[in-house]
Formats: sequence, structure tokens, C-alpha cells
Amino acid sequence: MIKNERQLATAKKQLAVLRKAANALQSAGPSDPMNAVRISSLEADAEKLNMQIETYNKASEGIFDVACLTSVEHVGEELINARIASGLTQEQLAKKASLEAQQIQRWESTLYQTTNLKTLKRIKDIIMSSIGHEKNAVLCGCD
Repeated sequence: MIKNERQLATAKKQLAVLRKAANALQSAGPSDPMNAVRISSLEADAEKLNMQIETYNKASEGIFDVACLTSVEHVGEELINARIASGLTQEQLAKKASLEAQQIQRWESTLYQTTNLKTLKRIKDIIMSSIGHEKNAVLCGCD
């Protein structure tokens, strides 16, 4: 999951590397019977990375389904996407929550698995408040 602009830049570079490697193998032709397997693997990795980039880009544009926050299964990922969609940086969220930015970074690195329900609700409320007042969240449907 891409959580910030630095990770987005890294993901884009990695995607270019994966695509270049797949293209090089394709142009090498069927000389090595394992090339098809390698190409398939590279393309699958590239597709996963591309989906993460698209998800981050949509969230950056404010496109996020707030109904996704009702699912416990992916609450960490959805809180991060909601934060991005609201336009809040980790630092801004931390300030609104009266926390250090490093705490938000730690929680996001574990997808909020190390937080309790009271904290999750508090973070969700801050993010939802920002979405409601600073951007119009676009409902896009979630899994």
C-alpha cells in the first residue's frame, strides 16, 4: 500500500523497472522456455503495483468511498486512503489529534493494527471531519 508521495515516486520507478524487464524478456523471444514464466511473474507484479498507484492517485484526488470505513477487515488501509482523500498529511492528522507525526507514521506502517478501538474511532472522526469540510468525498464502491 502506498501511503505518501515518496512511496508513490518509488512505486512508479519500480513499475518502470518491471515493465522494462518484461519487455526485454519478450523481445528476447522463446530462446529460453522459462521466459514465459518470468514474463508472467513480472507482469503480475507490475499489475499489483499499478493498482496501488491508481488507488493512491484516486485518494489524492479526493475519490474515496466513506462507506468503506465500516469494514473492520481493511480498516487500516481504508483509514490511510481516507486520510489521503481528505488532503491531510500524516503531520496534519497528528496535529489535529494532538500527537507526534511519528506516531501516525508508526500506526500507518502497521495499518493501525497496534491501536485500540477508541484510537481508531478518534482518528476516523478526525479524518471524516476533514473529508466533510475540506473535500467532497466521492462514493466509488469498495470490496
